[in-house]
Amino acid sequence: MGGGGPRLPAPGGPSPSGDALAGRWLLALEALAARAAHAVNNALNGATVNVEVVRIRARAAADRAGAAPFAEAAAGELERANALAAALLVLARAPRGQPDVVETLRQVAALLGPALEERGVTLRVEPTRERGTTAAPAHALRLALVRTLLALGDASAGAAVGRGLAAEPGGADSADESVRLLRCTFGLTPTPTVRLDLPDGVAPGGTPLDAADLDALRGTGVGIRRTDGAFVLDFPAP
Repeated sequence: MGGGGPRLPAPGGPSPSGDALAGRWLLALEALAARAAHAVNNALNGATVNVEVVRIRARAAADRAGAAPFAEAAAGELERANALAAALLVLARAPRGQPDVVETLRQVAALLGPALEERGVTLRVEPTRERGTTAAPAHALRLALVRTLLALGDASAGAAVGRGLAAEPGGADSADESVRLLRCTFGLTPTPTVRLDLPDGVAPGGTPLDAADLDALRGTGVGIRRTDGAFVLDFPAP
């Protein structure tokens, strides 16, 4: 994250071209896909290995019963791979209709969550039944969420490493939960917002969005502000 206080897109400033905004979004999508690649490959490899075991055991009638656990494992890996691929495809497709903040947040978290878990950080999207449609361009919504979560996830992972949690992300007890939890909460106040609460001990610092991203967001109505221990992304009402 950069130094100094958060820099907000100037509401009255000139709007960037759609091509410039789309270009910044594509760069962000590349970064997100790179983080998700390991989880996708792991799920597909796990499914392939288990399916091969099922195939071999199914040849011998006497050992078919022993293939069941491997079939269950393969189904679970395929389910994980399908969820990751579905989220990636939604974000990679051209936007359609009015963008939804909540759905986009869930898709980004689905892709980034496994990579952060490996580094000792739990990315949690608080459940909500509310819809979060916004007047912001879909590329602006996606860009703001992805870049902010990538930056804050890295900052949180650095804190987890400092506390020795990253080596065993599943082994921290409940007392360590606040140290490694990056919580995302949607709200309407009255416009759509996403509050990102950092783990304890992680200082907010400067804005997680760099100058090029802030410039691309200028005029879209998307803003970012810092509050106690958290950042809040603001989106224009539909």
